[in-house]
Amino acid sequence: MGQPRSERGLGIALVAAAAIAWSTAPFFTRLLPFDPWTILFWRGLFGGSLITVLLVLMQGPGALRQLVVPGRGGLLVASLSAVGMISFIPALQMTDVMNVAVLIATQPFVAAALAWLWLGESATWRTLIASLVAFSGVVITVGGIRAGADIGGVALSCLMVLAISAMTVVVRRHRETSMVAAAALSNFIGSLVSLPFAHDIAHVGGHSLAILAMFGCLQVALGRPSTCSARACCRQGRPP
Repeated sequence: MGQPRSERGLGIALVAAAAIAWSTAPFFTRLLPFDPWTILFWRGLFGGSLITVLLVLMQGPGALRQLVVPGRGGLLVASLSAVGMISFIPALQMTDVMNVAVLIATQPFVAAALAWLWLGESATWRTLIASLVAFSGVVITVGGIRAGADIGGVALSCLMVLAISAMTVVVRRHRETSMVAAAALSNFIGSLVSLPFAHDIAHVGGHSLAILAMFGCLQVALGRPSTCSARACCRQGRPP
């Protein structure tokens, strides 16, 4: 069955909106003069709260049960997403944005490898060749990193890629999982984990709090629902 052109166009538009929203992360991270844990705490709190509001508006108050009882798949998705988020902000502070961005670009190929190992999904020759080209580019680009902070930032970027790739495969296995609820839960988990280490939390003023609110609402809360909605649009019209 063919996919309606209007739904395909909507899916592409939502993917573009999600990409724009996610690409604002380096801007906000470099703009805020706080330790990564403080940024993670407030970003997760604002982002998780807005996603929860969107969840209720989309599915009604009963959807809050998905946050309290997420199920095995939902908890695993939320936990892996939280690991990815916790790795992302420190990585942006420890190394160049280019290094992080280049490593993130390999995520689809890492996900394909995990899907082959876990789900037995075979990769095409085109995927294998694209993976080889992508990883060759990563070696060339990241190969000249400086010792010290750069290495830590690259290591955290790799951890983030691995966590998000694993999350993608878990979503594939547990298709009944509500990604919107899991996105809200992952933000709250990230805030909870960050709280004991957030040394600058008492020094956040009104102006910085407004920037953190924009960070959580624009980059996280708007990026996640756009991605989830795009996935739903792309699934429609396909045979079960």
